[in-house]
Amino acid sequence: MIPYKGMKKVDDNLHKYELRLLTYKSELYYDMNKCIGCLFCIQVCPKEAISRTEEKGIEFNVVDMEKCSMCGICDFICPSNAFQLFIEGKRQNLLRENNSLPELKVTEIEGKKGKLRKFVEGRLEIDLTNWTEDCKPCVDACPTDCLTLNENNELVVNEEKCIYCGTCERECEKLGKEGVIKVIRKRLLYKGTLDEFSAPWNEIIKKLVSFEEMAKELKSKATLEASTRVKTIYKHLLP
Repeated sequence: MIPYKGMKKVDDNLHKYELRLLTYKSELYYDMNKCIGCLFCIQVCPKEAISRTEEKGIEFNVVDMEKCSMCGICDFICPSNAFQLFIEGKRQNLLRENNSLPELKVTEIEGKKGKLRKFVEGRLEIDLTNWTEDCKPCVDACPTDCLTLNENNELVVNEEKCIYCGTCERECEKLGKEGVIKVIRKRLLYKGTLDEFSAPWNEIIKKLVSFEEMAKELKSKATLEASTRVKTIYKHLLP
């Protein structure tokens, strides 16, 4: 096998990034048709190898193969399966298999481009007093129809469908209306506890979860642990 590193277009909407060594081949596929522009992959990539670009009015992601290590974190975190990593022809994630990453607790949501994985708990804060009809790009950009308009062109929110991708908030910022919509990610939903997994998972949480919410959760966890320790130490005094 001849060593190779680079990108090939399978077709106009499907890009294949390939790392081929003498005895090993990994292929990372990126499907523009599935991509919802959530930017999760860009935010969590440990090598900062993914960026967003635009060509002929179409936005899409690009992987810098000089930086990419084929770790598969983009595949792991992608809600739409736009990124898929194959090792020796088999879809595989070694970080997940060696328990560096947890199993996500996923709820399937019907999106505009197909089924999406929801694994983020959060909340939307929308200032309806400053939301006007010219803010409609957030509705158009929402990948799940969490945001829609009624017959009176009033904003309707169905937060059960929200995957907290932040697309609506970014559309507001483009219009110069920063703060009208705030997407707050409280936690990522997964099986196990934080200390079961290694550094990559800790970094993903730091990059995706709102700092204030993470601080609250850590404080709550510390309080619970302290309470448990006190009860253990003084259990002979408790009724």
